[in-house]
Amino acid sequence: MQADVAYKGSAPIRGRFTAFYTNLDSDGQYAIPTNPYANGVESQISTLSGSYNTSLSPYPSYTHTRQYGSTLNLQADYDGGTITSITGYSHLTNNWGEDFSGGVPSSALGIPSDEYLALYIRDSKSTQHQISQELQAAGHAFGGFLDYVGGLYYFSESATQDVDQSIFLAPSTQGFNVDTDSYAAFGQLTANLTDKLSLIAGGRYTVDYKHLSAYFDNTAIQRDDAFARFSPKTGITYKFTPDIQAYFTYSEGFKAGGYNGLAGTAEQINTPFKPEVTSAKEVGVKTELFENHVRVNVSLFQNDVHNIQQLFNLDDGTFLVDNFDARIRGAEIEASWRVTHELTVWGNASFNDGTYTSGGGTTTVDTTGKKVVGLPDQQFNVGADYAVALGAGTFSFGGDALFRSQTYSTIDNGAIGKVPDQSFVNAYVGYEQGPWVYHVGVKNLLNASGYVTGFGFSVVQPRFPLDPRSVLATVRYKF
Repeated sequence: MQADVAYKGSAPIRGRFTAFYTNLDSDGQYAIPTNPYANGVESQISTLSGSYNTSLSPYPSYTHTRQYGSTLNLQADYDGGTITSITGYSHLTNNWGEDFSGGVPSSALGIPSDEYLALYIRDSKSTQHQISQELQAAGHAFGGFLDYVGGLYYFSESATQDVDQSIFLAPSTQGFNVDTDSYAAFGQLTANLTDKLSLIAGGRYTVDYKHLSAYFDNTAIQRDDAFARFSPKTGITYKFTPDIQAYFTYSEGFKAGGYNGLAGTAEQINTPFKPEVTSAKEVGVKTELFENHVRVNVSLFQNDVHNIQQLFNLDDGTFLVDNFDARIRGAEIEASWRVTHELTVWGNASFNDGTYTSGGGTTTVDTTGKKVVGLPDQQFNVGADYAVALGAGTFSFGGDALFRSQTYSTIDNGAIGKVPDQSFVNAYVGYEQGPWVYHVGVKNLLNASGYVTGFGFSVVQPRFPLDPRSVLATVRYKF
């Protein structure tokens, strides 16, 4: 449920307040067991139940989530610019339980029985409370020669999690409380040297302070850490015509380090993973053609990621985040065509080459040269939207089709985590009349089945299924 209230008066001050509430109770996620004797041989991996829609675990999964929050966006104009304030608040309670083994046959442990065992149970109870505040000023100076944006950002979060787990029937408990205070200052200047040529320079300085209070069984852990970095950005744009623009940018991204909440020992919890730093280069062309009826954007990029944070599992079922180096490069194409006033067709494509260039400091797996987790070599998405006047309102419908080439969900590119090519179709229909908006959307219209990830250790070899066809109906009223 969501409510929005906006003020758009004639005064130079504008505002919008948004509040939301979500309450979800579901069966949660289920693991689907595969052949425990496959030993990583792809041709031997198959579901024990015969379907990616059927789990064999005797332990029922569940998810109970409640979240509420609000945002307040205020804007005030001044001569040559606008000051913006964005305030956010959110509170989340999330409880879930799952057997990540999916059910392992007793015979796999040498037990003469037809029963299936829950060998990897986790029950989690967590809360998260966060507030954020951003202040920024944006505008132009010197008769439009200089465009600028600058501001300050603050984020505060308190998160707790208590986990009861049982791996191969051996119980353990752990608790996690992390308090984070993040501060940032940012700015960017664009010098419009001519009507065609502009230079860009900017940056962001971020510092995160984190406090960890945790326990694993009977061992308490306390520590404080700080992560800070300046991330620059530079670029150049050139307008060949008012409708065709070329650009080049270099920027750096920063993601603070943190703690392993799924660790298997107190020492692992007490060892933070490192910050992630990305150096990104991009060159491209943006176009608006035929009186803005056709849009085509093309870009080439390369991201060199130092200490990319990646989750992996050890042979005892423990999950850790470790740091690796990676290089990701590729090309992206976006296009849309407004065929008529009612009909728009669009599509985008991406071609990627992403590999790890070094191994991590914790895992013994040699990841050098292996594919980056979750990155397809190709992805294509095409769709259409149609809207036409009907009665006193507007009737609309549309859909899209997505193709994604195979990916890997584990850093070792093992067979259990190899996800094959996948295709999906989505659709929607809607009607808008005055302040009322009615919308029905369908994801995975053709109810494609399969899995999105998998991992394995010992005889625990689960995969996790795609979401089935889902329908979401919404009604909105605009004041």
